[in-house]
Amino acid sequence: MKAMNIKLATFSLAALLLASCSDSNSDDGTIVSPIMNPKIVGSTVVSTTDAQTLATQVINYKKKAASATKATRTIDASNSTIFEGVINMPAEPSVPAEAIDLVSAPQGTALSGNVFKISSGNIALTNQFQMSNTATIYVESGATLTYNYWDGGYKIIVLKGGKLVDSYGNATRLCDIDNYGTIEFSQDRIDINHTFRTSKNLNVAGKYLAISGKAYFGGNVTTKALYPGGSTTNIKGDLQLGENEGLKLDAVNEVPTKMNVDGRITAKRLELTNGSILYSGCGAVINEEVYITDNTALHAKYLKCSKFTQNSGAKLILSDQSYINCSGEFASYNNDTSYSILEGDDAKAVIKADKFFFNNGAPQNDDAGEEYFLVKMFSTPGKNNPQIVADGTFYVNGQKANVRFTDANMFVTNGVTKNEVVINPTTDCGNPGWTNPNPKPSPEPEPEPNPTPTPKPEPTPNPKPGLDLITTVEPEHTHNISATGIMPLNGYLYMSYHTNQNQKDNADYSHGGCIEVMSPVKDDQAELKQYIYDSARDLDFNHILATKLNSDEYKIFLPGSSNKKGAMLAYMDIRKDHMLADESMEITSKEGDEVTIKQPLNYIQLKPATGDYKGYDENCVVYNDNTNHLIVATTEGYTVYDATTMNEVETYSKPGKAKHLAIGNGKIVGLYLNERNKDTKIGIPATIEIINEKTEDFNDTKTFDTNVKIEPNDGKNVIAVKDNKIYACLSSAGLYVYDMNGNEQWHYQMPSPKNKEGKWKALCNGCFVDNNYVYLAYGSYGIVVIDKNTHKVIAHRAVEKSANYITVHNGYIYVAYGRSRMQVFKLNLGK
Repeated sequence: MKAMNIKLATFSLAALLLASCSDSNSDDGTIVSPIMNPKIVGSTVVSTTDAQTLATQVINYKKKAASATKATRTIDASNSTIFEGVINMPAEPSVPAEAIDLVSAPQGTALSGNVFKISSGNIALTNQFQMSNTATIYVESGATLTYNYWDGGYKIIVLKGGKLVDSYGNATRLCDIDNYGTIEFSQDRIDINHTFRTSKNLNVAGKYLAISGKAYFGGNVTTKALYPGGSTTNIKGDLQLGENEGLKLDAVNEVPTKMNVDGRITAKRLELTNGSILYSGCGAVINEEVYITDNTALHAKYLKCSKFTQNSGAKLILSDQSYINCSGEFASYNNDTSYSILEGDDAKAVIKADKFFFNNGAPQNDDAGEEYFLVKMFSTPGKNNPQIVADGTFYVNGQKANVRFTDANMFVTNGVTKNEVVINPTTDCGNPGWTNPNPKPSPEPEPEPNPTPTPKPEPTPNPKPGLDLITTVEPEHTHNISATGIMPLNGYLYMSYHTNQNQKDNADYSHGGCIEVMSPVKDDQAELKQYIYDSARDLDFNHILATKLNSDEYKIFLPGSSNKKGAMLAYMDIRKDHMLADESMEITSKEGDEVTIKQPLNYIQLKPATGDYKGYDENCVVYNDNTNHLIVATTEGYTVYDATTMNEVETYSKPGKAKHLAIGNGKIVGLYLNERNKDTKIGIPATIEIINEKTEDFNDTKTFDTNVKIEPNDGKNVIAVKDNKIYACLSSAGLYVYDMNGNEQWHYQMPSPKNKEGKWKALCNGCFVDNNYVYLAYGSYGIVVIDKNTHKVIAHRAVEKSANYITVHNGYIYVAYGRSRMQVFKLNLGK
């Protein structure tokens, strides 16, 4: 063998790549190239590692700033700066000793000092006292200040038992006022232009109230109409408007209105515009429409209305036990997504409406070909499985529409059990409460007691187990691609994608997948570290294996197909920093007479790219560290490669496609079809084959029939081995579990597996098994979690598209979700 000198285009990679090409049998210490398969095809790659660019491809639904506890107050640390100065009523002060009594003070002459009081009687203030316009005036118990002045700037403090009469409206218009006593308003309109604080109710039912400054009301506010333009207002009780009056929060001079109402709001109509914010603590009863627009925010606990519309970036923000009760339509026309937000950990909320309208895109199709639309108008950033239930029917173009939800833990009524989400009634706000009118059957129904006991009020139940959506990874690509595999290694996760050639919108792109590297999810936050595809966009990857070889090299292996070379097995080196080596490497012989280039992505084709082997593919790969062999499931059967040299060791033909392989409990387990048939829709019998891992003798195996046909026969059909049991995903038949002798132990199939036309609704594609649960990637039915011992379903979640492959790492569930790309969930078991 020739001795070689190796040089990298980027020298920081030299040590690792030199090691990957070394031969310890060299006597003189020179580096000797191993006898590699001469049919290896190299490819350059396009690699992205820029953190800012990659961050745009990751959606973390659990925001770092999400509330850690259930919200209980409308003003707290999150919004206290907004209401600074009117958060609460200061304690009633004492009159300073130096205060000058206006009862005996001289008139028409300049008064010294800046603090005054009225100790008794009634003083009609005009301009008779020459005080600074920054003076403070205390109105003591038993005294009255009648404000007849046309000027102001004073701070007026009306103490308990004192009284202020605002004759011309100038007191509230021109002065700061703290009221612990009584105020009378003589005019039909009250204008609060500065700071007004009162510990009492404000009952001005026949008058108009306009606020452009700051206001605090310690009780209820009753007024004919309220105009809160550009103000900051905090109402600790109810807000009652006239029977025919609406409430509009707008901006004045580009200053938006900020309002908090702890109690109940009663109005004909509610409108928010120009960045305004309304915190509704107890509830709001709006006879007609609620309309929010132009980057406004409505924080609602209980809201009753006849119609709800949001657009132009307006947000509806809910908290635990929020209930939107809309007798008509609930419509969100925001151009982007997630503007109805449920805040708080463990939070539950319900939006009830006769009709739901949303900014729908093009229709999607599930595994059975049934049409549905994606709804992206909701968000649940809290932890521990917060849930929103939509009680009503979704419409597109005036027609009822099947929908699926993304970006949130969002469900319709038959998507949650009766006790999973309950809204308790409250007498103070008129909230009637909500119980599920069409619940999903409980996975563990309780027997009916006999005799039936007298019904008793039920406390809020503990939440049932659920799957909390944490993250979506959406790589930028020239066309639609599907996530096909994910595997952890040394804490990082490696993901594969391919192009589904059968999809009409991919007609111009028969090939072209990609590879990603992601750091482990921590505190519900994920970070994409690397995104790679071959420069020619020729390669598709059906599966991924990330592993350490006996040589201490770390690699990924990717079975799939090449647009030019047909079925192939690709591989790349993993660097010490967990990233994939993405640079080309120059190798020069010691004599200097031979220079070769090793590309970062290399592959071996299975068969010549001729018509005889058209449609051949490679489906799965496992690594046997006992023999240092890679075993690949292919269209033809099994092909075995030396993991160091990539030379073919042996090929074992099978009567049909080899679908998947798994290693566990000292066994290599394979699944293959019993016949070849180009019609992918028909059911084909299948065989499970067990090979001894140490001997790897494919001529001495145990086989047994699955006893059910795989229909359709072009699915993923992942198998797993755990505790001497074989878990096999058999497409429409669901999951079948066997012992090592082929005896069926139990099986699971989704409820009502066929639609009205007799088509299979979804296919069981992938599975993962740990000590407690079996996790299924069940196509368009979504994710299913089953108790391994009781075989009962404990959680189910459908998002969109088709779940293909599933794995669990450090408490997070990673799902290769087809054209929904990569999604991460967390199993929440309730309390």
